[in-house]
Amino acid sequence: MIVNAKEIAQLQNEVATNDGYALPWTQSQIDALGEGMTAKPGLSYAMVQNHSLSLSGGGSIQNFYTSFGYFNQEDNPNSGYDDSRLEPTSIRR
Repeated sequence: MIVNAKEIAQLQNEVATNDGYALPWTQSQIDALGEGMTAKPGLSYAMVQNHSLSLSGGGSIQNFYTSFGYFNQEDNPNSGYDDSRLEPTSIRR
């Protein structure tokens, strides 16, 4: 769920009311916040994948453990960095 600054202030006031504390925001302060997003300008969302698989087993003489990990994050075009192909992969035996 994404909320804007005005909704965050209203939620903080609701929590303060429920807990019996003074309101941190006045209605005029909340009205001045507007409807914009609270994220920093230029930020956007990017898909992230993180997968891992591990196998272990054995018997009375021998044991084994193997794991595989994969991470992938889409490039954020507004980041200013060239991180378009960040795909670390790990294998452990």
